[in-house]
Amino acid sequence: MEELKEQFPLGTKVIPHSKYAGSDSLKSSVVWKKAQEKGQVYLFINGYNGHELILNDIYDVKDGGDFYLSSDITLYAEEPDYQIY
Repeated sequence: MEELKEQFPLGTKVIPHSKYAGSDSLKSSVVWKKAQEKGQVYLFINGYNGHELILNDIYDVKDGGDFYLSSDITLYAEEPDYQIY
């Protein structure tokens, strides 16, 4: 689990592309639905459960979330804020 924490620190923004942890699919993930309703294309890493990541649409480690494997996600890259003159 330490390697998982190093690779994916708390608060990291990630994009889920599948969901194999637990019995739910990505389509039934409550936190992913909440993020999409807000127009948010990423989730936050809120914690760890063994070899699983706990993801949520907000960053609040007390709020929990849905379980994902590291193979279910991709790191989110912020879009650069280009200034056009």
